[in-house]
This record gives sequence, C-alpha cells and structure tokens, in this order.
Amino acid sequence: LMVAGQDPYTDGISSLSNWFQLGTDATWANDGTVSAGYGVNIFGGANGSILDNLIGFTGNSGVNVNNGVNSSLITVRDNEFTQNGYTSAGGDGISLGDGGGAGPMLIENNLFTRSNSSAVQFEIGSTSSTTVRNNTIVSAGRGGAGFALSQLEGSAICYLSRNGTQRTRAGVTDLIEKNIIVDTQASGIVIGYGSQNTVISQNSIYNSGSVAIDFNTNPNAYVNGAGSGAVEYGSGDGVTINDGNDPATAPNTLANKGVDYPVLTTIDLAGSTLTVSGFSRPGAVIEFFIPELDPTRFGEGRTYLATRTEGVSDLDGGTGSYGPGAINGVMQGTDAAANRFRFTISVAGLTPAQLVLLQNVGVTSTATLLNSTSEFSPNVPFSSDVLATISAAASPVAAGQPATFNVTFNNLGGSTASGVVATVQLPAGLTGVTVTGG
Repeated sequence: LMVAGQDPYTDGISSLSNWFQLGTDATWANDGTVSAGYGVNIFGGANGSILDNLIGFTGNSGVNVNNGVNSSLITVRDNEFTQNGYTSAGGDGISLGDGGGAGPMLIENNLFTRSNSSAVQFEIGSTSSTTVRNNTIVSAGRGGAGFALSQLEGSAICYLSRNGTQRTRAGVTDLIEKNIIVDTQASGIVIGYGSQNTVISQNSIYNSGSVAIDFNTNPNAYVNGAGSGAVEYGSGDGVTINDGNDPATAPNTLANKGVDYPVLTTIDLAGSTLTVSGFSRPGAVIEFFIPELDPTRFGEGRTYLATRTEGVSDLDGGTGSYGPGAINGVMQGTDAAANRFRFTISVAGLTPAQLVLLQNVGVTSTATLLNSTSEFSPNVPFSSDVLATISAAASPVAAGQPATFNVTFNNLGGSTASGVVATVQLPAGLTGVTVTGG
C-alpha cells in the first residue's frame, strides 16, 4: 500500500496490496497538500501489508489501525515516515487500537522522523501481540507545524492509557527489539500505568529528552488526567528506583510488573574480558550496554554488549541486599532479598572508539522477568587499580655496595588514575637513599 498525505478510503480495506496515493514527493518538500486526516486508516477486520512507501506530512497519524483485536497479521515494513501529525498534536507515525482495537502487528525496518507525537503508540488494553523490530526513530515529538513541545506525547514508543483503568490483555506480549531511538522530545519508551508484558531487547537508545525506558507510576497518567498525569501519560515521569518488588505477585496496575533494574556494583576490564558484578531479582535475564551519558546517570543504553541470565554460568551464586543508601554515588532503592551475580563478557569485538567509550563511561543494564523489561540501571564506572612494582636494576645486590631500584606504576583498572599518591616499601637495611624521576 502506498499512501502518503491523504486518506482516500471511506470504508474498510480487506487487502492492503497494490493501492497507492502519494501526498508528497521523495524530497519531503511540503507542497501544500497536507492531509487533514490519516495517511492510511485500517479498520473493519482488514489485514495485509504496507511496504516500501513514503508516508509523510499527514495531518494526523501516518497509519491508524483499528481492525479489531485478534485479527489477522498486518505487516508494516521498509517504509519512511516523516512529519506525521503535522497539524495534530496527537498524531503519531503509527497509532494502534485508538478507537476499536488493533490485531497483531509486525512493524520492522522503517524510518520514522519528526512525528508530532510518538512514532508508535499503543492503546493499553486494545492491541494484540506486536513486534517492533529494526526500526530507526529520530526526533519523535519534535515535528508538526506550530505546536509547542509541551503539547506533545514526545516519546518514541508509547503505551498510552486513555482513562486510567485500562490493563494489558491476557495472553498479549509485545517485543521491542533492535531499534535505534535517538533525540526524542521526552523519554525514549514510555510504559504506561497498567501496561505489562513488554519485552525491550537490544535497542540503542540515546539523547532522549528524559530517560531511555520510563515506567509511569502515576495513576493519573492518562489522557486529560489530573495534575501532572495529563503530561506524564505520553512523556513519562522519570526514573523509578527499585523497591524489591516481586513481579510474580505484582498488581496489574504496575508498569511492566514493576520489574527492578539490576544494581551494578563493580566492573573490571582485563585485556578483552569485562567482569560485571551486582544484584538482581532471581532468574532475571540481564542485558548489558555501554551507556550514553545522561544527567540522571540512569542509562541510556546506546551500545548493546551481551545478555546473561542470573544463576546461569554465574560466578557468584550468593544472595544479599542493597540500599537504602547510595551505591556508586546514586540512590538506587532497596531490596532485602536480592541475588548476587558476576559475569564475564568478551569485548574483543568492540571498535577502538567503543572501547574508549566503555572505559570512560562504564556499563548500564536492564532486567527482564515474566516478559516484562525494567528501566535502565544507573551507570557503573570503572575504578582505578594502581599497582606499584619494585625491582633491582641489577641482581643480585651486594651488601655494602651502591644499588639502583626501579619502581614501576601500572593502572590495572579500566579508568584513568589521576592525583595518585603512592607509598613504596623499600628493602630493609638501606642507607643514603635518594629518589629520581618522580
């Protein structure tokens, strides 16, 4: 289906192949033919594919899907979306289930730029299982003509609550994987109040207006909700620190079952082997990333490194607790019954630039339990580890004769050591000692 800039359909579409209507040209020049409505409006049980199209400068969402839950699969692949919601503050690249429910969707290999609201928006409780994979989403919430940024639902992927009472439907699990999400007006991915069962895996998220993954904890975070909820439903409410919650017994109001992020305590780099230690809930699937520095120090995960499972090939099978005090200088919450972990990760495949970034900014992570992924953990930096070695310039050293000893300092840690003051213990019985070179 090739539709951009206009909504020529007045009834349901049973087949989405071999239809097209272009509302702009390949240069994305605004030629004054901006649609007042959707680019493609899908309803009435329709199914099919939307492939290889330019869908831009639509007044409302580029693609609006209300074909009913549990309908046949709709695939949206290899399209370019830009400036959707050009004249509507609520316009998304793709809107799912806003008014009638949306069947299963596969959204992959698309480019989204400057949607007025989100690139992909889910109506909580009104969608079937959906995969969002290998898309590039740039500047979500920063498009449109004449709308202030404060009016936008400025996340790249948003699970939206319409009234504060919606819950994820039983048996529905979404997968958001291997996407690049950059320069969002608000948080990268917002999991709304009452939305659960979203697996978020191996994405590259950076330069977000707030945090990379954001759990809405405010029960008023819905459209036209009271107080700050009227903004937070689409933009997120910032970092939610850990509380030791057991996701297996979590209320169905908690975003993604309230899964706690891992708490990283130390990292070490020896050659091409990275060792990461910390705490997580039992059995958590943990993904490790090189972060993009963020003012909150929580994420964002820009470069995926590896996945490990707590308790599997785990070098620390112990238990423990953390908090409520700061860990690595950051307040991270508390858990009195956490499991310890320690994993090794090969970083031999990193580029020189990535390796330098790793040494400079450290590591962040997420945890997934029961098909629900946490927010990003705080970044844990490397610590310096300076070793002093003393050796005689010539050996053996004869008693009563002059001798020279060399002291060598090596930083075995992953971070630069500065302002180091070292005390070196010389062999006993020396007299007339002088020091040169430092």
